[in-house]
Amino acid sequence: MTKPLNNTSSEQARQQTSDLEIFGDVDAWQLICKASSESQGWMKTTKAMEIEGAGCLVQTETLQQEKARRPQYSISQSLIFIPNVKISQVCDQDGKLIGRKLESTLSTLRFEYSVKSEKDESPPPKPTPSSLRKSESGL
Repeated sequence: MTKPLNNTSSEQARQQTSDLEIFGDVDAWQLICKASSESQGWMKTTKAMEIEGAGCLVQTETLQQEKARRPQYSISQSLIFIPNVKISQVCDQDGKLIGRKLESTLSTLRFEYSVKSEKDESPPPKPTPSSLRKSESGL
């Protein structure tokens, strides 16, 4: 028996796994991006769980099927908290959900300023042959 690698939602998991048992909000973790190959036996995912007003927990996972010991897998995971971000949906032109991304919750401040120089802004005078000779001679 092999693990299906193409699930992107709990609904797909229910359809592909006859004995799936669920407790709690399994959709609290939202898929941000995923790449997989069933023929090569690998999958890479990034999932995020938003903590409203604080930021997101972000989990990355790499799953690799061990060729010599089928159907065993090697797995690598990481988890990090990223403050001041939220999950936003990416939709196509028809409004269909095609992805998600993390977006900053901080407002971007733009400062406009001007600096007035007390110096004369006119360009320096062009050197003349006589002024060059004086500077070379040190006079």
